[in-house]
Amino acid sequence: MISPTIQTEIKKFYMAQPDFGNLPMQELDRLSEATRFKRVHRGQWIFDQGDELSNVYFLKEGHVKVTAMNAEGDLTYLSFLTPQAIFPLRGILNGEEYCYNSIAITDLEVYIVPVTEIRRVIIHNYACLVSFIQRMERLVERTTSLIEQTTSSNATQRVCQVLSGLKAEYGQKRGTVRQIPFQILLKGLAVLSGTTTETVTTVVKQLQQQNKIRYNRKLISFI
Repeated sequence: MISPTIQTEIKKFYMAQPDFGNLPMQELDRLSEATRFKRVHRGQWIFDQGDELSNVYFLKEGHVKVTAMNAEGDLTYLSFLTPQAIFPLRGILNGEEYCYNSIAITDLEVYIVPVTEIRRVIIHNYACLVSFIQRMERLVERTTSLIEQTTSSNATQRVCQVLSGLKAEYGQKRGTVRQIPFQILLKGLAVLSGTTTETVTTVVKQLQQQNKIRYNRKLISFI
C-alpha cells in the first residue's frame, strides 16, 4: 500500500508533465494509484534488452544509461536519460520487448507504471497522445543529430562533435567549468563517435593538453 504522502508526490509529478498535466482529475487519480515509487542504486540494472515490456518508467531523479547489443554482443547503441524522461519510448504503444538495456549510472528515484495503464491513458486522451508524439519527434531529432555528427570521415572531428553535443545536452555549470553530471567511459565515446577507443583516447589527451577539457574519474568537464 503506497503512503498518502508518496501518492500526493506522484500526482504532483504527473500534473507537472506536459503529457499528463491536462488529464481529467479522475484519470490522474487512477494513474497515480497504478504507479509505484522505487529508489534504484547506482550500478543496478532496471531492465534488459529482450525482456517482456511490462512497465514504463518515469525518471524523477538521477541519470540512466541505455545500451543495445547486436547478436554478437557488440555495443551498437548508447544514450543517456535525464530527469523527467519517460523510458522506454520505443515500443510504448505496441512493443512486446524492451529494445535496449537500462542501467542506473547514479542513484535514482523512479516512478513505475504498468505499460497497459500507460497505453490506456495515451489512447483515450487526445492531448496526451499529441504530447507523446511530440516527445517521439524530439527523440528522432536528437538521434538524427547524433547520426549527422558521426558522418564525417575524419574520426577526430567526429569525437569533437560528439563531445560538443554532450556538452550542449547534458553539461551543467560547475564553478568555472561545464561538466557532464555522470561518468562516461572512453569506450562509450567511441560508440557514439563511430570510431575506436584508441582514437578517442588520443583525441581526449590532445584536448586535455590544449586545456579544452578535463577527463578525471570518467567525468568530462569543458573548460
